[in-house]
Amino acid sequence: MLTKKQLAGFIRDVQGYPTKDILFKDITPLLGNGEAYSSVIWHLVDRYRHYDIDCIISMEARGFFFGAPLAVQLKKSFIPARKKGKLPREVISQDYKLDCFNKCLEIHKTDLLKGSRVLIVDDILATGATAEALIKLVEKQGAEVVELAFLIDRPDFKGHEKLKHFPIYSILQY
Repeated sequence: MLTKKQLAGFIRDVQGYPTKDILFKDITPLLGNGEAYSSVIWHLVDRYRHYDIDCIISMEARGFFFGAPLAVQLKKSFIPARKKGKLPREVISQDYKLDCFNKCLEIHKTDLLKGSRVLIVDDILATGATAEALIKLVEKQGAEVVELAFLIDRPDFKGHEKLKHFPIYSILQY
């Protein structure tokens, strides 16, 4: 398993994407290296193997890269949080604002049971808006967020302030 320092070498900076004032952290080189990608999953497995959780929820799309393989390794259910209109059955929804755009996350209403203990997994914590919306979805269903896990934390975007009532774990910080 690669160390966190070694994993950081697979993250590429892209200045000016998606807007000119952003330094984007590109995770595709990490995903493109089998040893690096599997190391990320094993870092998460090592942390969560003894946690009392019932399911893992991740956000479309990059959160799926980490949440689904973690759920497989832990033998937990995986619940995909999708963009509006992408799920075929009855859903619960949560609107939120991200970068001046109105967004919406949805999960199937029957996938998350009242009292479930949930781990939220995503690729990056920046503003915290997406994670905050997912927390609201979980709580609407009477479930409990145990922790939030991210590959990358960007403290300069102050996402921790929105999520201060929840434990947060990240593999890399920039």
